[in-house]
Amino acid sequence: MFRNEEFYNAVEKLVIRCLPLIDSAIKNSLFPKNIDNYPNLEYAESGFPRISSYPSRIDISQFFKSPYSGKDPDINMEKMEEFLQAFTIANKSDEIRGYYEYNTELDKDSIQNLIQILLGGAIKDFVERYYYKHGCDFHRDCFVEIYKPIETYFYEKKLNFDISIPILFVNFEIDYFELLPNIVIRRIEDEVHRARHRIVGYSPAIVDSVFMSATHELLLKNYEYNRPDHVFAIPFSQPGIYPRNHIEKFLSVLKIETDITSGYAQFILHPFNWAADYLYDIKPMHGTSVRSYPTYFDDYFWNRKMYPVVNQDQLINIGKSFTTILQSNNNKLNLAIKRFYKSTLREEEEDMIIDLIIALELLLGDSGKTEMTQKLAYRIGALLGNYSPVFNDSHLVFTNVKKIYDYRSSIIHGNNKTNSKREIKLPENKSIVIVDLAKDYLREILKIVINRPEYLDAKEIDKLILGKRKID
Repeated sequence: MFRNEEFYNAVEKLVIRCLPLIDSAIKNSLFPKNIDNYPNLEYAESGFPRISSYPSRIDISQFFKSPYSGKDPDINMEKMEEFLQAFTIANKSDEIRGYYEYNTELDKDSIQNLIQILLGGAIKDFVERYYYKHGCDFHRDCFVEIYKPIETYFYEKKLNFDISIPILFVNFEIDYFELLPNIVIRRIEDEVHRARHRIVGYSPAIVDSVFMSATHELLLKNYEYNRPDHVFAIPFSQPGIYPRNHIEKFLSVLKIETDITSGYAQFILHPFNWAADYLYDIKPMHGTSVRSYPTYFDDYFWNRKMYPVVNQDQLINIGKSFTTILQSNNNKLNLAIKRFYKSTLREEEEDMIIDLIIALELLLGDSGKTEMTQKLAYRIGALLGNYSPVFNDSHLVFTNVKKIYDYRSSIIHGNNKTNSKREIKLPENKSIVIVDLAKDYLREILKIVINRPEYLDAKEIDKLILGKRKID
């Protein structure tokens, strides 16, 4: 049943001995210390989670430490026969000792002292974890649930896990939706919210109210990674190991299909039946924070009363488009999607319009030497005029694309009249900011070429312009 039956038996005996001593230590303590930043979950009116540190719980680790030099701990675990036996067994295990034996440049005594601290702490974690989860009454099944994930971590060469990213400032009507067999949208469980509150990186700093403002997550299933060789080599806090490409394509499709701008601030790794360590009663997870969202999210965006909601019909369309994009090996489409996503993160209009124009040129341009602006204006007008339910006036689209290019040119060349070109007059005395219109045009073009990939070939659009292609 266990990879190391001898170690399990020793640790079980230690837990059974220590549990009855904890409540007594608490009663005898005059002012027991509470856990700092213990996560309690509540929900705001918006439906997004909030974490409070009150009420807290007693930090029982204090009873296993010496309060001051020369004073024994209230529960002197390290002198218990059961602890010494568990430590000796673990210290002889290549898998367990090897994980904590890191810096070979140290002398033997220093290495052994480091192992003593790290391995001893890991053994104590079994006791503390059990108490926080189940109290003083010992039940073998409950302890096995705590022990097995740690043992799996020590003895498996490959670690299996799922990856998720909380989707910021968007609500979803349903709790679970399968986009692809291994990619789903699901509501974030309460225990995941409590655990992810602690998953932050040192840089960049992200406000709690931003990264906690999510009700659902994009879940990417069935990943694996080599188990780290030692305790100081855990890579899961490094953003570079996570599949940003899939995540950003999903957020792009969300924007294309619904015009909802979102982003992400965390990578979360969900272990599958393993745990590297434990903290209180918090679900064992790994990950890091990352800034990939519009800058205005930081400007008290979490104080809004209403946020967009994605319904099931929209999710069906998102799933279809997302599947098409993931399966596409068309480099033009992939690069255009990447530019489109970057445009949603830009703070300055000048940067946005350049991203949008580059994406349009990637999708609809060609290697010909004739003037690009004219060709793009015709092609965008033809596609939208024939396939867009919103922008179906080809002549108006053609005219507006020329104005979009004029605005872009004035930015590139530092024209003093740039500001006067940033809006376009529409029929009925209305006007629209050029960057918004360019974004709308690109969204519609992306919808069309995702569903009709033949139009990624500019020659097919030119046939449409010349009337040589039938509209289906």
